[in-house]
Amino acid sequence: MKAYIEHANITVKNIKDSLHFFAIALPDFKIRGGAKDKNGDYDWLHIGTGQSYIAITKAIKEENCPRNLYDAVGVNHLGIVVENVEDLGKELELAGYKRSYETMIHKFRRREYFFDKDGNDFEFIEYFSNKESERNQYSD
Repeated sequence: MKAYIEHANITVKNIKDSLHFFAIALPDFKIRGGAKDKNGDYDWLHIGTGQSYIAITKAIKEENCPRNLYDAVGVNHLGIVVENVEDLGKELELAGYKRSYETMIHKFRRREYFFDKDGNDFEFIEYFSNKESERNQYSD
C-alpha cells in the first residue's frame, strides 16, 4: 500500500464557524462523526469523505498564540485540490473570508489561499494537467 495523508487535525474557537467555511470550500465533505457537549454543540468532529477528512476540535482556551506564517514552528497551511478554484475564491471572499496570499497562477495550476475565522491557512489548488511532470513543475 502506498502512504497517503488520511487526515489533518485542527483546533478552532467555534466549530460552527469552521463548518460554514468548509461548506463553501469543500461542499462534498460530510460530517463523518463527532462528539457533542451537553448543549448539543460539537466538542470535536470529522468532516470529509470515505478516504480522508479534517478533524476539528473545539479549543479549551480561546486565545490564539502569536505566530506569523513561515516565521515560527508549526503548520503553515493545508493544501486541498478542488475543481474550480477561481469560483471558490470568489465565494470565500463574498462570505467575508480573508486572503492570506494573492492568487498564484502557473500554466499547469492555479492556487488561492484563505484564512478561516481562526486564522488557519488553507491553500486551494486547481490543476490544469493530469501529467505528474507538469503538475509538479516548479519553474515557470
